[in-house]
This record gives sequence, C-alpha cells and structure tokens, in this order.
Amino acid sequence: MRVTPIVACLCVVATAAYELRVIHTNDIHAHLDEFNEGGIDCRQVDVDENTCYGGIARMRTAIDRVREEAARVGQETLLFDAGDQFQGTLFFNVYKSAKITEFMNAFQYDLMCIGNHEFDESEEFLFKFFESLSFPVVSANIDLNTTKFLHRIVKPYVILEKYKLGVIGFITKETQSISMGARGITFLDPVGPVQQAVDELHRQGIRRIIAVSHNGFKEDQYLAAHTHGIALIVGGHSHSLLLNEPNDDAVGRYPTPVVNTLGKTTYVVQAHRYGDYLGNVLVEWDDNDDVVSVEGDPIRLDQSIPKHTQTADDVAGWRLAFDYLTNSEAGKANASFEGDCVPGRSCPMAELVADAMLAERRPAGAQIALINAGGIRAHLSQGGVTCGDVLNVLPFGNTITDITLTGQDIIDIIESNLEGLTLSDPPLPIITSAHWAGVRYSYRSSAPPYRRVVFIDVADVAGSYTRLVPDSKYVVVTDDFIAWGGDNFFVQGRHDVIQLDLVYDVVVRYIQQQETIFPAMDGRVQAVP
Repeated sequence: MRVTPIVACLCVVATAAYELRVIHTNDIHAHLDEFNEGGIDCRQVDVDENTCYGGIARMRTAIDRVREEAARVGQETLLFDAGDQFQGTLFFNVYKSAKITEFMNAFQYDLMCIGNHEFDESEEFLFKFFESLSFPVVSANIDLNTTKFLHRIVKPYVILEKYKLGVIGFITKETQSISMGARGITFLDPVGPVQQAVDELHRQGIRRIIAVSHNGFKEDQYLAAHTHGIALIVGGHSHSLLLNEPNDDAVGRYPTPVVNTLGKTTYVVQAHRYGDYLGNVLVEWDDNDDVVSVEGDPIRLDQSIPKHTQTADDVAGWRLAFDYLTNSEAGKANASFEGDCVPGRSCPMAELVADAMLAERRPAGAQIALINAGGIRAHLSQGGVTCGDVLNVLPFGNTITDITLTGQDIIDIIESNLEGLTLSDPPLPIITSAHWAGVRYSYRSSAPPYRRVVFIDVADVAGSYTRLVPDSKYVVVTDDFIAWGGDNFFVQGRHDVIQLDLVYDVVVRYIQQQETIFPAMDGRVQAVP
C-alpha cells in the first residue's frame, strides 16, 4: 500500500514526476553463502526443513529480478549498502576483503556507507578496501582530519548527477568504543554533520536527498526527527527487521515514517542482517522535488528464490579453502545455544564461551570469566558442532587475557550493564551486555539505577558459592577487546594486556573435552520482584 502524507482540506493530489527504486543491503557480515536460522552454515537438515536463507547467489537473483522489473516499468534503480560487510564467517577469516570486493563490484553497487566492523582490521586496510571498489564510500560524521588515510577517499556525500540525487553517509558515533581499528579517529554525533550536508546540497540545487546510515534503527529515527530535507534513510547496525505484515520479530513498519523538523515525513528502512532480506523501496518525488510517497517491502531470501548459477559456482569454489573446518566436528550440542543476548538475562551461547574461558584459566588462578555479547555473532544448533561453527560464533580473532578487578569493579560493571550507562562523568553508553562464568547474581529491576543488584556470589573450584567482597581482588579472564576498553565496560582500558590463546581455540578445546555440551541451567542471572 502506498504511504502518502495526508493534509486536511487537500484539493489537489500531488503526482509523481520522478520514481527511484532503491535496493539495499546491510550487515552482511561476510555471509556469502546461505545460512540457517542461527546464522551458521546450512546443514542438510536445514535444507530439508526449508530453513536456509540468504547467500549472495540468492541475492544476485533477487537484485536482477528487481532491476529487470523496474526497467520494464520505466523506473531507475540504485543499489546501496549500509555497512558491516566485514567479519562474521570464514569467508572473511580466510580471504579478508577480497571476495567482498569481488561480489560487490560484480553486483554493481552504486554506493556504501561505512560500518563499525569495517574498522576491525586497521584504517590502512580499510583504505585499501575502498580503493578496490568501483563505487563511492560516504560518511559525513567522521572527522577526516583525525584519519591518516580515509580523508583521501571518503566523502561526506556524493551527487549522483544522472538522478539529480544527493546521498549522505553516516556511522554510529560509538565506533571508536567498539572497533579496535578506529582508535584515534573522531566520530561525531551525526545530527549536525548530516544537516550540514543537506544544507550544502540544497545550496547546490539538489533537493532529492537520501541518507545511508550505519547507526541503528532507533538512532536513525532520532536523526530523522531532528533534521529535515531527507526523503529516506537506508539503515543498518542494529539488525532490525522491518515488515508490513504481522511478525513477532519485526520492530517496525517498512518503511517507518518519522515527522522531521519541518513537519514533513522522513522514512527509515533497514533489511535485518546477514542478507536474509533484500531491501526494496520506491521513492517518488513531484515536479518540485518534494516527496510524494515512499513505499516498499523487503524480499525474504529463502529457498524459494533460486541461486544465480555463476555466483553459486564462485561461492562453492571459494569454500574449498576452508571446508575442512566445516567438516571437522569438535563435539555435539544436546540443545540449541541461543545467542541473542541482552542485559539482565542468561545467554546460553555467551555463557558457554565464558565457561570455556574459565575452565582454561582456572589452573592459572582465574576465578571469574567475563565476555561481551558483541563478540557472539551466531548460535549453535542442536547436533554436531564443527570447528567452522565455532568460528562463525567467534569470528573476530580475539585472545583471552587475565586482569585483576576488585569486587566493586564487578558490581559497577553489572550495575552499569543493567542501566546501559557507565558510572563515569560524563556517563558512557554500555554497547553490549556482559556475561559471566564463576559468578551468579540477582537484581531488582524496579530499584533505582545503580542500586539494582541484590547480591553477587563467586564460585570456587568445587562450585561452592560465597558472597562477593567489594574490597577483595579477583582474577578475571576476559578477552583483549574488553581489557583494552572495548564496549565501555571499563571507563579506562587496561594497557598492560598480555594476549594468551585465541578465544576460538579455547572454546574448541572445551567442546572437545566435554564431548557433549549442555546449555547452562545454573541460574547465574536472576531477576526478583
């Protein structure tokens, strides 16, 4: 159904003078092959149950179909990506950006914005990736004066002359806190820089404007409400599912309308994550380049969509370099390990990782393990668990390290996590949830902020619990990302980090030793009235 702004006593209905169909992707995270509901490689049982999704071979088919249909009815098309092509599967671990470059150029993307995970390697690595692309990269809220390389290639916006269209990019201002390769680069609140870009485009006679964002669905709505002049924000980062039909997992309509500072409507879209949906939205402007309507529906890339033959052959060939890992079984899972982690609730996948880390370092004196939900990128399905599955869960190459925390430090982390903000001045946002091994705690959600914890207990080697002592010191095994200050768990990161084994290796060894793994049912997180 077409979404049209309604004005009281409107006597003349505006008609579209120009139509542009925008196809979009976001947060692919190197999922170049099809995957199951847990985000890991499809197994035969998934194929049989018709629960395989995505993969760039299906994506190519869907893109070609949309382009062909649009051409048939006289519509122009553009293909945008809203960031986070990097990290998430063995395609990136083995090939880094090479195959991403290959498919994006082959698919003839028109533009992308930068995602925070594009900074996971280094700024120089990212610059070389952008140099290899056949299309522009935009981001308006990076202070390019603080970069060594990106100022040579990244622009706040571009004008696509053929379409008389300005396209602005922006990224989450939290990037420096969540991506190691972004240290030293300044990321600004996007509202001001984006509005500045809109104003510059207006002065150049460009009134058709779209933004491409790696900022999050709620944050995009906030920006839409505090700016004007943007027809559409094509988003990413939060992995938000937007649909028009009823769906328990959807968090909003596609597109989602927001009233901007001039009382007009800016629309926001996003296409979930990994490429299980392809965004597909039509924007119509009138003769004055005012928006007439924005409407669309994302396309579910399920098994009903055939794979593009050449692309499927390419993907199969690329897999040969690492398929031995996907066929090497580490052990078995007696149930699924869910990986959708939120503060104040148990998360089986994160707790498995924390249990493995603690088992690894107990002999060296560690008492507690701490892991962040942001490091968990998939979940494990019931049945055989391969080394490749574990790499899909833990793709970032982080290492374990031991740090010393006081009991009060641990209280502060848990309280801050429940609140979503640190106790610092000014407070910093906690980016993802903290999950533990060797600790159990209870909290009261109705209590005032930073006074919600009821108790925290610490387990000994035998599994017996004693109450945490605020003044005591505890040896905590965590990963290097957290220890260096990632996700703002610590107001100031540790600089004396000694990197030990890869988290991936530790978890594989743990699964091999256990042979069969079970989701933790020990009540390590309890909410009380």
